[in-house]
Amino acid sequence: MENRPTKDNKQTQEKLKLLGDRIPVVTECNVKFAQHESYFKYMIYDGYRPLNLAHARDYVDFLVRPLRDNLGDDLQPEYTPQHILDYLGQDIKTKLPGYIDEDKILTFDQNFECGNLDSAYLHGAHEYNLVMKVDTNTRGNTYWFMFKVSDFVVGQKYKFNIMNFSRNMDKFYNCGMGPVTRREKKASSSTPSEASDQGAADHEN
Repeated sequence: MENRPTKDNKQTQEKLKLLGDRIPVVTECNVKFAQHESYFKYMIYDGYRPLNLAHARDYVDFLVRPLRDNLGDDLQPEYTPQHILDYLGQDIKTKLPGYIDEDKILTFDQNFECGNLDSAYLHGAHEYNLVMKVDTNTRGNTYWFMFKVSDFVVGQKYKFNIMNFSRNMDKFYNCGMGPVTRREKKASSSTPSEASDQGAADHEN
């Protein structure tokens, strides 16, 4: 099969982008926030939600470009669409309870390939309620999770409650399966400071 000229490919991409602006993307998380306000009172992380297909394509490119083009981990504003820059620059101003030490709150992230954390909410000094993104092109499937946390204290126990699983997970975690975690070290420190989780300590259905 012959490769099409770069010019034709660029024109095709432009047409797809134009059409993508007209195709909305639904980001429903199967959570009735208003009926369970106490679980979602203190938001500390709010994930990116594309408004349309063009934004979704931009976001995927934003995630894979650093590896594809060997750009490193630093943000490249010249390659990043404005709607993503606006998202990255947002400041969540949640007023937390007085007994919470804000310097000890975990930092969450899902801005990497396969990350699917929609939002995170403080529910205790070391407890967090998490909402996962619904799988694309499904009627609400939510039964896996991939996210990153940093600024944790080694040895401290944390509890993560995943609030919107679409099926009972007992058959998985009570039959030999378990969460998968990985710790990474900062380049300038020998102390582990980040963990990418394909799992969490606890879950709720």
